[in-house]
Amino acid sequence: NNAIYLSDDPDTIRKKVMSMYTDPNRKKATDPGSVENNPLWIFHETFNPDTTWVKEAEEKYRTGGIGDVDCKKKLVEVLVALIEPMRQRRMTFEKDPAQLLAILQDGTARANTVAEETLRLAKIALKQDFLPRRIQY
Repeated sequence: NNAIYLSDDPDTIRKKVMSMYTDPNRKKATDPGSVENNPLWIFHETFNPDTTWVKEAEEKYRTGGIGDVDCKKKLVEVLVALIEPMRQRRMTFEKDPAQLLAILQDGTARANTVAEETLRLAKIALKQDFLPRRIQY
């Protein structure tokens, strides 16, 4: 239970974040805490777009001015806002696997076209274009 997946619903995200390991030396919210190597703060620094809040809350955490629970609740809000649109889109694709397969096949075909052209240009640049490429899709 140490991973947050893009398919996790908001309640699952909340449960995982609220059980997240933090500073083991911090017994009360008023105790000074360490943000270094603290998963709670690593997640905030990585995913929280409100960098002002993160910097202010980190300072409060270091001095015992904010508790783990408040920081975790904020992280839940941040992660749900980030993940929920992706989860909803994923659910749409899960309802129609044929559409998903068609999208993947189309993307693969377009990527192959670009890759083939890139390879052709690289062979010309390296003067290695004397043998034709015979790949069929």
